[in-house]
Amino acid sequence: MIDLASFYREAIQKRTTLEPAEWCERHVKLFRSTDASTYRREFTPWWSEPMREIRDNDNKVISIMTPVGSGKSTLIEAMTCNILDGDPGPMLISGQTNEDVRDWAETGLWPTLAACEPIQARLPSARGKWRKMELIIPRSPIHLTGANISGLQSKSIRWAIADECWLYKKGLLRDLLMRLHKRWNGRAVLVSQPGFVELSDADEIIGDDFTLLHHQGEQREWSFTCPKCKTVQPYSLEQVAIPKEGTSAERAAKMKYECANKECSRLFSDNIRTRRALSDSSKYVTTRDAILPGHISFHLNAFALWRAPWSDIVLEWLVALESMKVGLSVPLQQFNQKQLAKPWNEAYAFDRPDLDFLEEGASVTDFAEGEKIDGEVMRFATVDVGRDHYWLGIRAWRGDGSSVGIYYSRVNTEEMVKRICIERGVQPQHTYIDSGFEAGRIYDICRRFGWIAIKGDGVRSYKHPVAGGRTEERLMSTVKSVPPPSGGRRVPLVHLAVDPLKDILARLRSGEGAKWQVPEDIGDDWTGQIDSEERQEFIHPKTKQPTTKWIRRKRANHAWDCEVYQVAAAIIKRVF
Repeated sequence: MIDLASFYREAIQKRTTLEPAEWCERHVKLFRSTDASTYRREFTPWWSEPMREIRDNDNKVISIMTPVGSGKSTLIEAMTCNILDGDPGPMLISGQTNEDVRDWAETGLWPTLAACEPIQARLPSARGKWRKMELIIPRSPIHLTGANISGLQSKSIRWAIADECWLYKKGLLRDLLMRLHKRWNGRAVLVSQPGFVELSDADEIIGDDFTLLHHQGEQREWSFTCPKCKTVQPYSLEQVAIPKEGTSAERAAKMKYECANKECSRLFSDNIRTRRALSDSSKYVTTRDAILPGHISFHLNAFALWRAPWSDIVLEWLVALESMKVGLSVPLQQFNQKQLAKPWNEAYAFDRPDLDFLEEGASVTDFAEGEKIDGEVMRFATVDVGRDHYWLGIRAWRGDGSSVGIYYSRVNTEEMVKRICIERGVQPQHTYIDSGFEAGRIYDICRRFGWIAIKGDGVRSYKHPVAGGRTEERLMSTVKSVPPPSGGRRVPLVHLAVDPLKDILARLRSGEGAKWQVPEDIGDDWTGQIDSEERQEFIHPKTKQPTTKWIRRKRANHAWDCEVYQVAAAIIKRVF
């Protein structure tokens, strides 16, 4: 029989009168933070109001869209302690993978809980109840899980805390929230950088579940007060003033931040005293009412993190813009998501404008003797393979990422490919040939002529080891060495992430990046084939997230493939 007296006694136990942030400052010790060994409001003042709303029973969902470096893990660790002390109940904490969550718990969450004096009496003393993915506490167990369907559906919970949930597969976040619907005081806390949004052909907004859910809540923006005009305003990249001349590093170092009030326009220097003063004046401002009742959405960006120099943020932005000039959008995407905490919109231009022909009627014959273009640093030959013939494209590249296509044609034999490359000044090691068809034969050709074999894959990137035991994502694999069937010297093979490379080519082709040109007499084969593929949206069968893929139209695509390989070659050889 249930002891009702004990049950209600626990239910109405004395609650602390301290604000959650103040309580955390008094009682929470941190073990993963590089800033302090205890929770300190001054380091993360943007968490005080979300903490208070998390503990408010009138709220059902608290979503926080935040940049990297804002202290998300600290928030979750501190609030877990506070909840256990003041409003306990079964809790589920989810992250991207089981491994990520397990490592974080062992080094951060479990030590923080064990060191929190007000809740120590509630914690089990038996070592067996401190498990890698679970902490057995009477009436308030803590379950950990990666973002998988079994982990999110198997537990009865009152508290759901989800980290980096923009990466969750489609539908998982909904499944998590469904676990709370039968509890009047169930609460979800969603903390993440944003994902993406875009407009479909049917004028419907699509995107990852977290980003779409976040925009349905009451929008609160972290904003500062100008000390001169008293205008309350959000931190914004649009208010950054930088010189027009100089290198990216020089321009970033001289940046100023301008008040958004045009009648004031006060300029703030980038120093820790100024950033700290603005932070002390900051608060959340409601910019839009909730679409879903009981849902509050908080947002801040990296300019609000007062200990981080603004110039570092601006430099990252300028470097990303430079990458856009050569068609590479990934750095700008990461800057938007990780620094500005803004959803990425994939609907950047992939229009196919009129071709950019060379001025003054330059002809392909002008380059027959290997004549260089102005500023040329390297030229590549790229070869697409047919059943009994080849398609050869040659393009000359400048150091700024601009280029000129100087040759394209069907070629009957590999010996003819070699001859044309010699005539037009292409070195053997700068000739790249597709090995996706009849790989063995292509490897033999590469051994004979000193060419590089390439092969396109359907992946988005490849991991490369870098210093410090870390890895970074690149658009091509490390160079492999493969044996040709006829024996002899092994030949180099590079795998390519072709869809992202096609994205880059499309941006160059659109005219938004560096100049990408061809002679007027490049040939009908080339002009007819360069529009042979289009970018289409679809739902990924595994992740259930909207994504994109390049689809071939009902026409030959050899010229398009040759130009994609040109982009790959320019990246491999670090031309841009």
